[in-house]
Amino acid sequence: MNWNDGTSRFDVRLHGTVTFNDELTDVTSMSDDGYLMLRDWSALVPRTIEIRSSGGVITRTFYVAGLQRPFDDDARRWLAEKLPILVRRSGIGAEQRVKSIFAKRGVNGVLDEIALLGGDYARRRYFVALVDTARLDSTSSLPVLRQVGQQVTSDYERGQVLQRIASRVRLEDRAALAYVQAMAGMKSDYEKRRALTGLLAARPLAAGVAHIALGGVEDMHSDYERGEVLRAALAAGGIEQTDTLFAAVGRMTSSYEQRRVLIDALAKSALGPDGRRGFLMAAATIDSDYECGQVLTAYVKANGVEPGVRQPFLAALRSIDSDYERRRVLTELAARGGVTADVQQSVFDLVGTMRSDHDRAEVLLAFLNARAVESGSRQAFVSAAERIKSAHDQNRVLAALVRAEGR
Repeated sequence: MNWNDGTSRFDVRLHGTVTFNDELTDVTSMSDDGYLMLRDWSALVPRTIEIRSSGGVITRTFYVAGLQRPFDDDARRWLAEKLPILVRRSGIGAEQRVKSIFAKRGVNGVLDEIALLGGDYARRRYFVALVDTARLDSTSSLPVLRQVGQQVTSDYERGQVLQRIASRVRLEDRAALAYVQAMAGMKSDYEKRRALTGLLAARPLAAGVAHIALGGVEDMHSDYERGEVLRAALAAGGIEQTDTLFAAVGRMTSSYEQRRVLIDALAKSALGPDGRRGFLMAAATIDSDYECGQVLTAYVKANGVEPGVRQPFLAALRSIDSDYERRRVLTELAARGGVTADVQQSVFDLVGTMRSDHDRAEVLLAFLNARAVESGSRQAFVSAAERIKSAHDQNRVLAALVRAEGR
């Protein structure tokens, strides 16, 4: 690898594994046939040290301007001066260094060393090695998560560390909150989504983690990435209170992504009364008539429309401007049956405001064909039929009403 910090320029080559002493002044061990080369181009005359291992014997060779020189005190001083900088900025030997530091000083010792590192690439390698070495649990991961959020500035490198933690440690509520807090400041919605779906991928998911993960979508701008996180939370099965979920859906601007999340919510979450109301309120925020119609049709198939959700259902239906899409939802409601008289009355009142005589007639006929018109809603039905301007469509409805009542 090449390394340049504006004042120093190095070439670094490594083959095999290498272990350094604690002071980072020399190599203590190297895998057989291993090779480490450090070349400094900063000065007018380049200096190079090559360290090789063969048959368990480590040899060191020093070059100045390409000419071999004795590996003397000058060479040792140069190596001791440059090696800490290179190791801490390049991440060379990270795995072996973490194992050595952890064995002597534990997690805190490794965290202290990470604080001395000079770049996000090196920090990521040390954090990953620490997670793999230390066998953290939810509690012991807390200081690691805090330091990741404070010291790793690259969205990609921070996301890589967080995903590694999520894949190795079963994070409970406090640690999950620290995980989401460690994402603060990340600008990439793609990396945020990968980190949050990594958190949600744990099985079994600890109680409360799904809700904590949903809090991480609040500052996301991409509806696609946000939707992927919401759907992952639903797939994880950890959402008991859906208010946070539906509030997040309501903040989305993509009708397509809203529909995908809400359809998944119907399939993967048992909605209680509050959840059904929240679902319908979220559906009302969908701009696309087609997508909103698809969501309401799926809702009707799954739940029908009971009196307790009459108002939010009608509000969502009124948000649809297309009479054709309204008709598709309401004919599905008629076919499902079990619609109480007060819900029917509200539906027929809404049908009376539809502009299309054909669609208005089709809805009314659907209720008649399903034998679903209650006596308490008959007057509202007749009023809706009388507002049909097309004689043909009005006659179809009234004739069908007479036949239905003559049965």
